[in-house]
Amino acid sequence: MQQGWAAFAGLVGGLAFLVVVWDAILGGLFRMSYLLALGGSLVHEAPRHTTYAVGGLMHVALSALFGIVYAWALGVVGVSSLAAGASLGLVLGAIHGIATSRIGRRYGPSTVTVWIVAHAVFGMTVGTVYTAVAH
Repeated sequence: MQQGWAAFAGLVGGLAFLVVVWDAILGGLFRMSYLLALGGSLVHEAPRHTTYAVGGLMHVALSALFGIVYAWALGVVGVSSLAAGASLGLVLGAIHGIATSRIGRRYGPSTVTVWIVAHAVFGMTVGTVYTAVAH
């Protein structure tokens, strides 16, 4: 596994995740302030802009970390084609989204659906990018 490329793929996947979430927020389908919630888990009673900044930094770090984890899984399975990388990434992302979907339940079913889709898009992006650059 090439960790640098895996982290890069995770960062691209993290950007794709945010695009899905922001688009859903603008469309009224996602009501959770993801970066605020993420930052609020680490800093308490901080100004809102600080909490958003911490959430953004956490998102970047977690995206790179999960990119490495997903790339490791692709390597374990022996994925070498773009289609296989995208497909396995999609499945891993959907499983990750489902496993963590309780986070969005209090915001309604559309938030949970977007959460799962955003994770699936993350996984598909990581699988595609990593497979393309690392092989």
